[in-house]
Amino acid sequence: MEYEALFLTANGREVRKAFLLFVKRGEPEEGRPPLIAFEVPIDLNAITARFEEELVKLKDVLASGVPPEIPKDYGPFDYPCTYCKYRPRCYGT
Repeated sequence: MEYEALFLTANGREVRKAFLLFVKRGEPEEGRPPLIAFEVPIDLNAITARFEEELVKLKDVLASGVPPEIPKDYGPFDYPCTYCKYRPRCYGT
C-alpha cells in the first residue's frame, strides 16, 4: 500500500490517507461486522527513501548477472522473489 501511495503521488495524485478494507463475503457472521477498515499511515518521505534504497540494491543485483543468495525462509512466491527475473533460475518455476 505504501508503494501504491508513492506511485500515485509520483503520477500527480494527492494521497492524504490510505485504508485497508476487509470485506466479509457471503453470509454475515453473528457479532462480526461485515466491513473492517484500518488506516495505514503514509509517510511519503520514509517510503521514498526506502524505495530508493531498494532500487539501488535491485539495480546492483541485475547488473551483476548473478542471482543473490536466497534466505532459507524465502519461497518462490514471497516478495521480492515474485518480481525477480532470476526466479526461474533459483526455484525452477
